[in-house]
Amino acid sequence: MSLERNRGNRLCEYFAIVSCPLATPPSPDERTIITLQDEIHTSHSQDTNATLEMVSDIFKPKVTARYPLTDYPENAFSKEGVTTFSMPRGSEVKSRYSLPKIHHFVTTSEAGLRNYGTVMVVFEETSLPISSYFTFTPTHPTDSSVETSSHSPDDSLSDSPITVFVPKALVLLSLTPFLPTFRSYLSQLYRLSTTPTPLPLERYIRNITLEVPSPPMDPTIPAFPA
Repeated sequence: MSLERNRGNRLCEYFAIVSCPLATPPSPDERTIITLQDEIHTSHSQDTNATLEMVSDIFKPKVTARYPLTDYPENAFSKEGVTTFSMPRGSEVKSRYSLPKIHHFVTTSEAGLRNYGTVMVVFEETSLPISSYFTFTPTHPTDSSVETSSHSPDDSLSDSPITVFVPKALVLLSLTPFLPTFRSYLSQLYRLSTTPTPLPLERYIRNITLEVPSPPMDPTIPAFPA
């Protein structure tokens, strides 16, 4: 019997990647205005919530890859649901590297099937051409007794790309709550993605979604810690 056709034999329903590609740069008239002081905080990688929230808004989370590519008729893949539950707070961009984080969620399909999601969020270093998204206004002293320079040494910061760390989510969906197993799998898959491997990563993904059968559930043994 084909594992692709019988949901009772599949360990995992879907694998997906939720990325945060850059939004299309706005026209100069539509760019958000940031004072030079705010820009310095961003360029120096300070954790200022207001600045990071503005930067996060230009990264739009969405499903950029999935496997299998076609839906199972009895359990359709929901791009919106996976995106929302993988990054419930949107694209939380960091100013410095952050360790991977794992969380879980549960959804119910239109057919009444309960899907257990395991998500690993990793952070990738990205160079952001910030001047394409924001307009910078330098702040100068207003006291006429203070001599001001026509060019501040920090004015050039707005022309330089800044380094930010953007989230990317690796997601497994299953009808069975073997959450520690899925957590371990995603950790190993991410480790493999950072080192040379004898097989392409797609082979490992196909294996867990189409080839590994789901073990029988024993109602006396919890599938995940209480």
